[in-house]
Amino acid sequence: SVSNAVLTIFDRPIPLRFAMNYFSFPEGSTNALITVLREGNADSKVTVDFATTDGTATAGLDYAATSGTLTFNPGQTNSSFPIAVLADALTEGDETVYLILSNPTGGGTLGPRSFGFVNVHGQAGFVDSAGALASVDLPAKSALTLPYPLGA
Repeated sequence: SVSNAVLTIFDRPIPLRFAMNYFSFPEGSTNALITVLREGNADSKVTVDFATTDGTATAGLDYAATSGTLTFNPGQTNSSFPIAVLADALTEGDETVYLILSNPTGGGTLGPRSFGFVNVHGQAGFVDSAGALASVDLPAKSALTLPYPLGA
């Protein structure tokens, strides 16, 4: 007969992750919101740090760098932080900003999407017949057809 037993209790992890790996905003989007989700047990308070870092976009020129801590109170399953996507006068293609979650506390763990990125839609541009640079904002996956005479 067994007189002693060992009981091991495993806490269920509380994954914290970005709602999506990929967020997309046009230049000039003030307060572009990035959403972080809490999964599993929502009975306790957990926190997670967030930060942005340059991809092909440059902090201060293309976006305002930000970092901080998100707090999830008991029962709370999502939280957001803003990123200011700045408009500039440059004609450029899309650029990226990296998003990072780190340092979870209170039983929180980093989920499968603890790293993501923001696609910043730039402006498409062309030079008109007078040699002036003209630009037009295009939504993602759109095309701009310009007349171009053959033999010019």
